[in-house]
Amino acid sequence: MKILYFIENLRSGGKERRLLELLIYIKQTTSYSIVLVLMDDWVDYPYLQKMNISYVALGRTRLKKDPLVFKRFYDIVQKTKPDIIHTWGPTATFYAIPTKILTRRRLVANIISNAKKSYDPLSFKHLVYKMGFLFSDVILSNSKAGLKAYGVDDNPKSNFIYNGVRLERFNVKIDEDVYRRSLGINDKKIILMVASTAKNKDYDLLIDIAIESQKKKSEIFFLAVGRGPELGRLKSRVAKSKLSNIIFLGGRTDVEELISIADICVLFTNNAIHGEGISNSLIEYMAMSKPVISTDRVGGTSEVIDEGETGFIAISSASNILKKIEELLASPDEIKKLGANGRQKVERRFSIDIMGQRFVDLYSEL
Repeated sequence: MKILYFIENLRSGGKERRLLELLIYIKQTTSYSIVLVLMDDWVDYPYLQKMNISYVALGRTRLKKDPLVFKRFYDIVQKTKPDIIHTWGPTATFYAIPTKILTRRRLVANIISNAKKSYDPLSFKHLVYKMGFLFSDVILSNSKAGLKAYGVDDNPKSNFIYNGVRLERFNVKIDEDVYRRSLGINDKKIILMVASTAKNKDYDLLIDIAIESQKKKSEIFFLAVGRGPELGRLKSRVAKSKLSNIIFLGGRTDVEELISIADICVLFTNNAIHGEGISNSLIEYMAMSKPVISTDRVGGTSEVIDEGETGFIAISSASNILKKIEELLASPDEIKKLGANGRQKVERRFSIDIMGQRFVDLYSEL
C-alpha cells in the first residue's frame, strides 16, 4: 500500500509532531510506501532526515491561497499513484479535494485538531471546513470534543484517533544540577509551560501567577518554552513588571530535558477563542511522570486529565492556581502519585503503538 501524506509544512507544532510520529511508526512497523508532500519547504525536525524520509515541497508562493498548488499536487499524485491521500489540516485538505475527485483516490482528512470553532459562518475558512467534511472519505479529529465542536460527531464518516508519543523519547538522563545552572536556576521549584506563544494560549495568566508568586517571595521559578507572534509582547511585559522569577526561552530543541527538571507542568488556554484538542504538551508532561494543571475547560483536555488523579483542570485565576501549585509543592507524595498515574495513562491510551495501529487499521478498512 502506498500512502501520500500532505501537510502545509513541518514547523514546530502539534499536528506536525503527530504526523512525524506516525511516519516513524509506519516506516518501522509496516511495508507501506510513504510519499510526503509539503506546501512550504519548512522543516523544524532534523530527525526526519535521519529516518531517511524524503519529501517534496510544492513551493507555494507568498499568496496564502496559491492556485498553482492545485495543479502541482495533482501532478504529484498522478506521478506517484498513491492508494490513499492522507491530509493534515484544513488547508491541505482543501487543496487535495480536486485531485481526490479527478483521480478517485480515497481521502483521509485529519482536519480537526482543536475543539472550538474560530471562524465566522460566512468566512472562507468555514467553506474550507465544509468542503473538507463533504468530500473526504474519513473525517478525523484527535479528540471526541473536536468532532462535537464542529458538529460532525454524528457523521458516519467521522472518527477520532488520539495523539501518540514514542515513550523512549522520554528516557532522559542529564546532570540536573549542571543543566539548572545553564538556565540560571539553582534550587528553586520549577513550573514549566511548553506551548506556542500565540493568542490561543494564555501566557498572560502564567505571568500573572509569577507576579503574585514574586510578591510572596516564593522559591518558585517559571519557565516558558515556545515561539510565536506573541513572544515579543510577553517578554516586554515581563521586563516592565520587573520579574526575576520567569523567563521566556523561545523555541527549544531540548524540550524533554526541560520537562525532566520541572516539578509541575502547566498548559494555560485562552478559552475565549480556543479549545484544545488533545495537547501534545500534556501527554509529554505525563509521559515524564509530571503532575499537570490545565485551564482548558471547553476542549478535549478532560479526555487526557483525570481530575485529581493525573492533574487538575482549573479556572483561569492566578491566585487559585498559585495556591494549587503551592499545595502540590508542599506534598511530594502527591506529586509522585499524580506523576505515576499520568505515566500509566499515557502508556494505556497515548502511546505511539496505539495511535499507529489505529491508523493502520483505518487504512486497511478503506
